[in-house]
Amino acid sequence: MTFRKAAFLAGAGVLLGIPAFASADFSWDFNTVVTGDTPSGSAPWATLAGVTSGSDVNFTLTFNDNGADADEFLKQLDLAYTGGFSGSTLTNPSSGIDSWDFGSLTDAGGHYDLKIDFNTPAKSDRVNPGDVVTFTITGANADDFTTGLLHINNTPGQEGSGKVAPGAVPEPASMAVLGLGALGLIRRRRNK
Repeated sequence: MTFRKAAFLAGAGVLLGIPAFASADFSWDFNTVVTGDTPSGSAPWATLAGVTSGSDVNFTLTFNDNGADADEFLKQLDLAYTGGFSGSTLTNPSSGIDSWDFGSLTDAGGHYDLKIDFNTPAKSDRVNPGDVVTFTITGANADDFTTGLLHINNTPGQEGSGKVAPGAVPEPASMAVLGLGALGLIRRRRNK
């Protein structure tokens, strides 16, 4: 295969792949400890999926049971949103959600726009490992959610709680640059 043909195919692949990354839906793995204790079990400790449905975003938060201590529970989820929540509401909360508040807040050095509190008083009402919580945010765009922070309580260690966030996900432009670099290496190898 000639270099021109390989470059054309790689460029076409990058252009065709960008829409897949630019999807309005997302899934975050909470696998990075920001502060506090490391939760038990293996990362990711939780997964949050946001799926666009018209002008709403349906969320599914799964507290993964990857060998986690059964006494751990979720306390709070903070979400950062760049679109502004004017007129937005949280609807259809499943059991486990106690309350929520739209507004600016700072937590663990990050800025967030929505705080969701989970039931913590009685063990039967808590969100424990293996549980799934669902909710909908109306008047929102999935593309405008930028990150989250999840509080996990009753973790092993000195503090008894930990705050975890999604790990970094490469953006499409970075992936394209890596692809072009790989093509350069392939070309260099073939020219030897």
